[in-house]
Amino acid sequence: MSGGLLDKVRRGAGRLSRPSVMSARSEAGVLSICFDDFPKSAWAEGGRILRQHGARATYFLCGGLCGREFVGQAMFEERDVEAILEEGHELGCHTFDHKSALRQSSRDLLLSFERNARFVSERFGDVRMVSFAYPYGDAPPGAKRAASRTFACARGVDAGLNRGRIDLAQLKAVALETGQGGAGHVLPHIAAAARERAWLIVFTHDVSDKPSRFGCTPVELATVIESAESAGLEILTVKGGLAKRAFRGT
Repeated sequence: MSGGLLDKVRRGAGRLSRPSVMSARSEAGVLSICFDDFPKSAWAEGGRILRQHGARATYFLCGGLCGREFVGQAMFEERDVEAILEEGHELGCHTFDHKSALRQSSRDLLLSFERNARFVSERFGDVRMVSFAYPYGDAPPGAKRAASRTFACARGVDAGLNRGRIDLAQLKAVALETGQGGAGHVLPHIAAAARERAWLIVFTHDVSDKPSRFGCTPVELATVIESAESAGLEILTVKGGLAKRAFRGT
């Protein structure tokens, strides 16, 4: 079986594997905003927009990217992490080295979790990351089991709302990316989350007037926040959204 086909099969198996399926009581709709990889602009520009609206977000960090350039973007520095923690945002795990779970064993993935946790604790004190996002959204069964043992929840990139019976090891999320249609792609999901009292998770990367295809503009980020506020969604971190949904075992 070719590598591409094998990867496709493993991704599909991951979607069928549900080590942490839970039911969520219907409450008011929630929006959680995520920044993956943590480009520096996600704080410089994204943080400014969040501050204007009094909103909190989740920044998914790879310790190995600190102070580096990654896919053409300047990444976060230690002082950026200090600032987001001071302002009450959540720090989430994105592995230490941003390797796909399709390219490493479950043991290697667990070691990457530990290395990332050590990177954070050695620099920022008693900060426990309880939310995880899979690099590239790749979540084969072994990775989901590893994530379930380590974190309260894990987020993928499959579009949709989190409602009813959900997989805490692969939460659904909607891309706020220029390559996916930007804010226009997200707005219908906001309306649906309000109507169905569901949990909507939105993810992006860099934030600038000329974003990469994986990022968004400040105007688009502000539009999503303002639309969520108008729709009556509560804006919470992923950790906060998880607590708000009042999950129970099934």
